[in-house]
Amino acid sequence: RSEPFSRQGDVVEYLAGGPRLLVLDGCERVIDEVTPLVATIERRCRDVRVLATSRRRLGVASERVVPLPPLDLPDPASSPGAQAGAGAIRLFTDRVRRLRPSFTVTDETVADVAGLCRWCDGLPLVLEVAASRAATVGVPEVLARLPVEVAGAPGGDLHAVVEWSTDLLAPEERGLLEVLSAFAGDFDAEDVRSLARGLPWWRGDPTAALAELVESSLVARRQVEDDASRYGLLEMVRAHAAHGLTTSGREEATRRAHAEWVRATAVDIRHRWADGDGAEVSERLRRRRPDVAAAIGWLLGVDDLVTAAAIAESLGRCLHWTPGPALGDLLIEVGERGSADRDPRLAAAVGVGAFLAAERGEAGRARALADAS
Repeated sequence: RSEPFSRQGDVVEYLAGGPRLLVLDGCERVIDEVTPLVATIERRCRDVRVLATSRRRLGVASERVVPLPPLDLPDPASSPGAQAGAGAIRLFTDRVRRLRPSFTVTDETVADVAGLCRWCDGLPLVLEVAASRAATVGVPEVLARLPVEVAGAPGGDLHAVVEWSTDLLAPEERGLLEVLSAFAGDFDAEDVRSLARGLPWWRGDPTAALAELVESSLVARRQVEDDASRYGLLEMVRAHAAHGLTTSGREEATRRAHAEWVRATAVDIRHRWADGDGAEVSERLRRRRPDVAAAIGWLLGVDDLVTAAAIAESLGRCLHWTPGPALGDLLIEVGERGSADRDPRLAAAVGVGAFLAAERGEAGRARALADAS
């Protein structure tokens, strides 16, 4: 590291001799050394262009940042042939074939390969690491072990890919990344602030830390129709951050804060359901579905029926809204577990369970829940 940058004068003198393209790869690890070198080149070498790859900006005057999105992912609804043509699968196939030339993606194997590429979020480096493993042990084995390899296998290649970036973070940024793993779906800046307010150890506004995580490509920026920014975690980052949250000893408090945020969100949607913009409120509830399911699942796991029932009651009062099979199962479970308790705070949630059971045509189950309510 030190020797090349200790001779910057020689580098600059060489480059000043004529038009050249200097490529600097992976600059985030040596940003303090690279930035002054590029600034000097900018001043003294007019015919030199620098192409730098980095998870952080260099911060020189003429810098032009070109964000690179992940490779396109296969659409599960498309044909096997169309899925095999996605950029992520093509890169993965090419890298596996370099080690195992006989490898092909067939109609029988495309589902596993596509699932692996989607889990890798189309990130080239992760796909290359996964491909090297798949060439040895096969795609199903890699797919089965991915969460473990990323989250809790120190020294593993996939674990190292994520640590390469998270090691560069300040303690506050790393802490926020772990907290963000509690979100099951997309979120916006106000969601992050609301969740942070429920954390006993968090002080101040997390907006700056969120911006740094986006800048470092650890949080993905997504757009919605009204051009407002929404964010999400890549699956490999989520697994790594969730493992960090568990080992930090802050998981229970964070999950509790997330559940309270879901409860407050559900209550707010309930109040807006009747007199707000129906399409807007319905879309907001649809986006919250993964977080609602995650919160209720956690609350059932810690036997907090009161908070789970408050969420269920609010959703039940959003007339004509369908929760979907998975969330519907959880809401009925809240009702059934609440039916064994005579706490009045659970009665409405038991009624919601009865209503959903009736919608499924389970008359006996619905009648029993209704009587208990």
